[in-house]
Amino acid sequence: LEIGARAQRTLRRRGVGAGDFVLLAESLGPVLYGTVVGVLGLGATVLLVEPWMPVARIEDAVAAARPRAFVAGLLGMGWGLRVGAIRRIPSWIWTSCLGWRAARDPLHAEAVAAEQTAIVTFTSGTTGRPKGVVRRHGGLLEQHGILTRALGMEGAAGTDLTIFANFVLL
Repeated sequence: LEIGARAQRTLRRRGVGAGDFVLLAESLGPVLYGTVVGVLGLGATVLLVEPWMPVARIEDAVAAARPRAFVAGLLGMGWGLRVGAIRRIPSWIWTSCLGWRAARDPLHAEAVAAEQTAIVTFTSGTTGRPKGVVRRHGGLLEQHGILTRALGMEGAAGTDLTIFANFVLL
């Protein structure tokens, strides 16, 4: 939660808010997941793009979403430098700045409508043209409920670590 709160504070200072897209390029781990939670809490939309797609297709995906910020680690920054649409994103934030200092403000959660877009993932798909898979807040909440019931976690206190990326937000 500290990373999410720090991500929110940093993004808010850069002018990111509800309705904005934030492109993330970070390897699986606490910084990525904390940043996702922070972005969603702002009411902004997380944008994920498969980095191995051809540059022209990445250009199309990023140009379609027009993110306000790019949040990435070292490898993500190198990836971003080779794509013109990413270089034009107004605000770049190193993830290494998000995980090491305590957040001054608590993690905040904006009230959002269930139909508001939470996460868009661009994949190359079978035709080779980028396809945006849209996940809405209501769908994520429903998925959380289904997993909580299916795994018998209704009475679980606190949080736990997981190695499966699909269960991290649970």
